[in-house]
Order: sequence, then structure tokens, then C-alpha cells
Amino acid sequence: MQYRLVNAVAALIVFAALVAGDALAQAPAPATGPASPDNFNDVARVQSLGTFVSFMNLAAGTARLVAVVSPSASTCPVVIASIAAVLRANPSKRLRAYVVLSHLSPDDSDARSITVARSFRDRRLVYLIDPNAVVAAAFAPICKSAPDPATSVCFLYDTGARLALEPPAPSLWMSANPKIKGPRLDAAVLGQRANDMVRRVEQMAGETNGTKN
Repeated sequence: MQYRLVNAVAALIVFAALVAGDALAQAPAPATGPASPDNFNDVARVQSLGTFVSFMNLAAGTARLVAVVSPSASTCPVVIASIAAVLRANPSKRLRAYVVLSHLSPDDSDARSITVARSFRDRRLVYLIDPNAVVAAAFAPICKSAPDPATSVCFLYDTGARLALEPPAPSLWMSANPKIKGPRLDAAVLGQRANDMVRRVEQMAGETNGTKN
């Protein structure tokens, strides 16, 4: 069982971004399905908000879907199912997703997080273990959950958005958390907004269904 210790190589990630430019957006169409238990290394660890911000900004030029969830929460399967529905409905490489598994409960652990991550895989999807819940805390002001962290919430960022240590307002956010007042999580609405963003950027780049003409 492996996962990348991303916090140890954040500087290399940023350097790779400068060299690769738009490489993320040029990735091939993804395959989806359950993870193989003997070949699972696409879970990253974030120890600081800066690492998460770097991940997000590396994918500038794509529509980015961020889900923040406690892996032990009863709403976790609902959030994962919504992310899966959006990705399955749109195969474009101009769509990315990040599921941040924030440890907010004594029941949350690396092992439980990886179990959640095994429930659905897609090459455009990155699972991020957030052991100190720094991402959940940073997004709390957006959905007005502070002082409680933002959990079981999805945020959609447009192709030109750049994140900072104080995350900017997304184009859309939705919550599956009954304690957070706001738009209820609806995979169909979330997917439609993401599709509109992807369609626009593909048209600008002369692409169709994620493939250059």
C-alpha cells in the first residue's frame, strides 16, 4: 500500500509545472473503475495548504472540482458518488477532480481514507489525505461554516481561476452536510456547470470531446 508524500516534493511539483506547461490538460482520456488493491499509489498527502494550492494551480486551464470530506462521515459515499457521476458523464481531459480526505474524527485514518479512494478511480481524479484538516479549515469561510470546517462540500472552479492560501470564491459550491446552509449537493447541476466550462475552453482551444481537431 503506497501513497506519495507530496509535502516532501512540493518544490519539485512547482518546477515540473514550469517545465511541463499545459501537460496536465494534454493527458489522454481516462479509464474509470475500482482500484486494484495491489497497485494503488495515486493518493497524495498534504501537510500544508500551500501544497494543495500548488496541486490546484498546476491544472489551470481545466475545470476543477474539489470535494472536501471526512472519510468516516455518513455523507462521504454521497459525495464520492456525485464526483463519480460528473466524471463519468464527461470524459474530457479539461475536467479535473480533487477529493480531499480531511481527518476530522478519531475514526478518520490513512487506512480509512485509502479505502474511500479505492471506491472510485479516474485518471483525472486525485485523492488527497489531509491529516490536519488544513484544507477543510481554509474553505470554511466560503460556505460560512466557520468555526467548523467545511466538510461534505463540493466546490467548482472555472478554467481561469487560481487559488491562493485564502481560497477565492468558486463558480459554484454545493453541500451534502446538513449542518451547512447552502445549495444542496446535486450531481446533475454540478455536472452541467462543469460541462459548460469544459465546452467553452475546448471551443477556445479547437478541441472536441477533449481531443484536438
